[in-house]
Amino acid sequence: MVPNLPTFSVKMKNMSNELIVWLNDELQERGWSIREMARRAALSHSTISNILSGGSPTFDVCAAIARATGVSPVSLFRKAGLLPSTTEEKESRETMLHWFDQLSDEDQERAIVLLRSLADLRYQKLKEEREREEREREAARRRRAGWETSGT
Repeated sequence: MVPNLPTFSVKMKNMSNELIVWLNDELQERGWSIREMARRAALSHSTISNILSGGSPTFDVCAAIARATGVSPVSLFRKAGLLPSTTEEKESRETMLHWFDQLSDEDQERAIVLLRSLADLRYQKLKEEREREEREREAARRRRAGWETSGT
């Protein structure tokens, strides 16, 4: 007995719908026809049409579409329901790693330097914010202390 199958099937259908919406949006944004997408992905146009009609693509088909569109294959695997869904934060990290892997070694080093600089800036802003909040708390304590001594 497998009581979770209906729920899982519904989830898979929703994932497939997510891929359909994404694929339609991509075609429209790029001004590509189904045949153009198929050509760029080295797939048959009937494969793309099948996906748009609710068919379930394979990992290989998703990977080909990812290459053609320049998106992370993992994100397409998730949209197709081939991998479990994830949080937006985790998907953002996967996407960032995908793009990082596309860079040359030299550009990866530049990206790391840039990320360190951004992290340092963020740390500095947080530090300044904490210091400002501490000054405000201290000023409020002094005001309260002044009121207490002047009121007695």
